[in-house]
Amino acid sequence: MNSEQAGKNTDKEIWRKVEGDYYSPSIFVTESGGIGINVGGSVVIKPIEDWHELAKDKVIAIEEIDWAEIKRLITNYYPAFEGEVGQKNKRQLLESIRALIESKAEVRE
Repeated sequence: MNSEQAGKNTDKEIWRKVEGDYYSPSIFVTESGGIGINVGGSVVIKPIEDWHELAKDKVIAIEEIDWAEIKRLITNYYPAFEGEVGQKNKRQLLESIRALIESKAEVRE
């Protein structure tokens, strides 16, 4: 095919965020059955099984979260939230809490 010939688009669009806006995010099915997602011109095409694997929810077992540890982290960091050093302390606190919660997360099948 030379540069003056256009290829036939065999994709079937199944959703577009803004109808008629071809720059808008969209979802489509390829001729071979792959599911494609286009956001900002970046396209990812995967089989449905791969999309499902990516989309599995992480469920947090709330009863397993160590709320006393979260309270301790907040109590220790809270007085030091002023100024530039305070912002660093706040980030460290949030990262510590996130890590604690994620350590209790499990993948829901």
